[in-house]
Amino acid sequence: MAICELIISTIEANKDNPDLYEILLKLFIEIGVPIQSTSLTNAVLYRARRNENHIDFKKTSKISYPKNEYVEYFGRVNRPGQNMFYSSDIHDTCEAELLPYLKSDNKLIGEIIPITLGKWVLTKPIRVLVIPDSSNPCLAEYLSKVIEFDISDEERLFFDFISSYFKKTHNEINYIYKITTAYSNAAFQYYKLNNQNVDGILYTSVHTIDSFNIALFPHVIDSSILKLGDILKVFYEIDANYKLIDRDSIKPKCFCFEKDYIKWK
Repeated sequence: MAICELIISTIEANKDNPDLYEILLKLFIEIGVPIQSTSLTNAVLYRARRNENHIDFKKTSKISYPKNEYVEYFGRVNRPGQNMFYSSDIHDTCEAELLPYLKSDNKLIGEIIPITLGKWVLTKPIRVLVIPDSSNPCLAEYLSKVIEFDISDEERLFFDFISSYFKKTHNEINYIYKITTAYSNAAFQYYKLNNQNVDGILYTSVHTIDSFNIALFPHVIDSSILKLGDILKVFYEIDANYKLIDRDSIKPKCFCFEKDYIKWK
């Protein structure tokens, strides 16, 4: 596809340019890249947070999205200062998403790692951008049940192309988040300019093709469209293959999202 070749050449020519995000955002808007969205209903999502130094989270806000002022770097679909609620459709996936951070922290084989897992329940339908990925059977099966549009062969090629960037890690390409965030924000802007609401974006997980991730705007949580249903602290051991082995888990005594507290004892 000519559009893919143009994107590749633009990335290659500007990969060392600190303004790569702005350049790609402008390009995506100008050429009108393919965009699709779908309705999401009755979903259960999971979000995991590491317990630094084994310290318990005492506020539910700490296992939700970060405040804007704490978002210093590009993420998968956010620029600095743009907070998003990152989650997965199964808890194994959001836990796997933490592995690269554990490696970068030089965690040792046999070390016990506590992770606090939030189970979030969607109470009303929302609309999300979606990046179909023909290599993800789980996502394909899910979309076949809820999809509201037909994808042309040309669009399918593009979505497989752009999805390939969503499946690359920051370690593989240090500017990868600028690419994925530029596409996401161009798509968000398209819907905003056309006075259409969109609440987030759904895409294949970088760590497994058997699941998918969903990044949502904070208003979905703030308006209780997505509600915290349960909390679990899981104790994992890092095995010789640097995978997480579930060793134990505990639930808090009680919690209240509206009053922002978690009581463990």
